[in-house]
Amino acid sequence: HIQRAIEDTRPLFEIATAMARYAHEHKGRYPDNFQALVDGGYAQADLLDSAVDWAGDGQGDFFIRFGGHATTPPNPVRLLAYSRAAYAVGDTVPVVFEDGTPKLLSLPEFFQILDNPVNKDVDWRLPRRIRDKKPDFMLAPARLSRLSRSPAPSTTAP
Repeated sequence: HIQRAIEDTRPLFEIATAMARYAHEHKGRYPDNFQALVDGGYAQADLLDSAVDWAGDGQGDFFIRFGGHATTPPNPVRLLAYSRAAYAVGDTVPVVFEDGTPKLLSLPEFFQILDNPVNKDVDWRLPRRIRDKKPDFMLAPARLSRLSRSPAPSTTAP
């Protein structure tokens, strides 16, 4: 999981860069949605695909703080975006701050950042954590058939 979380810092950095460029060209105002970044040529739509595998909840792999104005100078503790996918399935959360700094935070560090006054006014849409949940899946019939024909492993010691 940690490698995929590290991979999520790249799109987060690119999102922060796109947001900063947009704000610079729009009197300090952040866009209201990601489509404005795509339509303006600031970002590619595939930036919203996380490297972390998770089933998702229909609310996106990343959360991005849209709307409002950029602070001048950029606030190094004001959270701009984080990986919802990594939060849902792991103990490390990739984030990017308003100053463009991407970081990997432990869960306690992440919650400490969310508790900062500059971040408290946002509904971060935290997904349900599924890391400790057993996978909810069914084996494909062909695989199940092969498993049922396999000899059972020996449980006795030699």
